[in-house]
Amino acid sequence: MSVMSLHCHVFIQKEVTETKTEDIEDPGAYSIEDAKQKAEYDKMMQLAEEKKMRVRSTISDLRDQFEKLIDKNNKLPEHLRLHRKVHCQNLSRFYKCF
Repeated sequence: MSVMSLHCHVFIQKEVTETKTEDIEDPGAYSIEDAKQKAEYDKMMQLAEEKKMRVRSTISDLRDQFEKLIDKNNKLPEHLRLHRKVHCQNLSRFYKCF
């Protein structure tokens, strides 16, 4: 081994030993895998919350439309009105009629 290659070998070895990192000893610290799983879980929960909000908004819109139809129906002359029994017949499984 020449002096130059020996010097390079020592320099590289010194560089490798100086760049070692310390282990994280805190038991409460997240590992990289734990952090990745938590991020995935948080994203999944965020998407679920967004979907629930969209569904709730749709249900609210449908209820508003239904109530408007009831109001329109109530304004019609008696002989043209649909009775509440007809309104609620198919909806009774999903929506308690008033």
